[in-house]
Amino acid sequence: MEYFKRLPKFIQIIFIFILIGQFIIFIILNNQISSKNNLLNEKEIILIKNENEIICENEIICKNKCENIIKENNTLPKSFQIIKEIDSEITRRCSERFGDLFIKNWRETQINICSGYGLSHIQCYKRGNSPKPQLLCVAENSEIRGYSPYYIADSSDISKITHVEINKGFLHVDCDDSMRKWIPETEWEERLNFVMGNMETNSDIKCEHWINHTVFWIWRWAEAVTYHFFEDFITVFIQLLVLNEDPQNVQPVFIDDIARGPQLYDFWSVLFGYEPKILRVDPFPKNTCFKKSIFRMSASFSILYIELWLNSEKKCKFPMLYALKNYIFERSNISFDNHIHKSPYTIAFVKRENYNGTIIKRTIPNYDIVFNYIEQKLPKNWKIVKFQPEKMTIPEQIQFSSNISIIIGPHGSALTYLLFMPEHSHLIEIFGGNRSPNMGHYKNICTYLNHEYHNAGYFNDDVSEKEIWRGFIVGLLSGAIIMPYITFGTTRKILLLICIPLLGAYFAILFIFFYRDIDGNSWCSFCKYITCIPVKDWCDNIGPEKHTKTDIQ
Repeated sequence: MEYFKRLPKFIQIIFIFILIGQFIIFIILNNQISSKNNLLNEKEIILIKNENEIICENEIICKNKCENIIKENNTLPKSFQIIKEIDSEITRRCSERFGDLFIKNWRETQINICSGYGLSHIQCYKRGNSPKPQLLCVAENSEIRGYSPYYIADSSDISKITHVEINKGFLHVDCDDSMRKWIPETEWEERLNFVMGNMETNSDIKCEHWINHTVFWIWRWAEAVTYHFFEDFITVFIQLLVLNEDPQNVQPVFIDDIARGPQLYDFWSVLFGYEPKILRVDPFPKNTCFKKSIFRMSASFSILYIELWLNSEKKCKFPMLYALKNYIFERSNISFDNHIHKSPYTIAFVKRENYNGTIIKRTIPNYDIVFNYIEQKLPKNWKIVKFQPEKMTIPEQIQFSSNISIIIGPHGSALTYLLFMPEHSHLIEIFGGNRSPNMGHYKNICTYLNHEYHNAGYFNDDVSEKEIWRGFIVGLLSGAIIMPYITFGTTRKILLLICIPLLGAYFAILFIFFYRDIDGNSWCSFCKYITCIPVKDWCDNIGPEKHTKTDIQ
């Protein structure tokens, strides 16, 4: 403190302002996080306990059961009457987000953006209840153009195959785009212009080949990750509902740069009536025309994703997910009763381990010990089994999931199979490594499909090289500020003027990155060289690139 008092006044003021600023940032961001995790607190449903049984706990789905209790026992607390007060509002909001009203509202946004006397027509539907409004468009009588061969050198199995570069605006139409004014230019450029090219009457469309079934141009988020696969398919399925399109009359055509994966790619052919096609490796012939084309612009921008980050009340059943669930069971020829748990009741314990040379980070080190302990404590009508999805086919995974009552495992893509478990199943999600309980991917699925959610965490990971280097940087900057000097010259003042703002900025950035869950490596690609200089094999076990493809497996 004495040394601080000897600093020039302006240095003291700067240092104090930095500390105050960091405190304000912390308070603001913390309030934002708190507001996300405490939705509907003002009208929260009060839980009632009957001995050890929780009858209702913040779940709209148990409304009828609770109302029957009210009728039978008028001595219940007045606070319980809040169910009746908020029921109509929540029903409306649930329908807007997940039900018939959602579909109806989206259909009513129809805009003809390309029509007239030409051969083609384009209709778009604009969903506006998201940060980036989704544009779902249908083009009639369009022609594909814009091919040019090029070679991609990568480490995948198809590295030696000549790919086809998909030029911007690879579909051409013959119609007048005067109605396009209803869509902002920036929105058009960002989302639609990649697919749709020239729009003009008499654009000389040449049709040497015709595709008479509907084609859905799809940009996937990921191929080898189960969660993102179903996220993409949920979006496609819902948009087909909006358009009244039967998936059996639709062919999925992928316009992304993702290579064909193992099982998930093949499962697209189970869900659709026509074989999927990856345009870059299996292009249509030039001058191919399509009777009907559907396209959307946002990979992985599903309702699960939107509601996760838009602070949904997460208290609604999701009828479109139930429809998807039934459709997948039907297409997979799996008999299933959504309300029956078969005895002996089964607990699936997810086992994550390294395979095919990949490194899986979120694992349970003492998995076998935990498994054996649970097995010993189970009653006779229960059993526990190991669940390793990578060793099963997709239909086998779905069939397996339909017969389990509880699934336990680290945060990871195997938990996606909650989608196919009977109602009132339980998830116990274990957090650790680079994941924390504020990631609600699978909690969302539980609340949408009437499952019970629980979580546990372990955060005793060893300190990595990254943390050591970050501590070194902070220590270096802090040392330059507070290390005592016998004299206080010009050089010292310059050093303080440089280090204090840098240290303040460093802390502010870390606060923002931490509370908003921002990937610093994608925000600042060259910053990885601060953590580790890539010499020889120094950086082999450092950085997210080591785990990118297996981050959620």
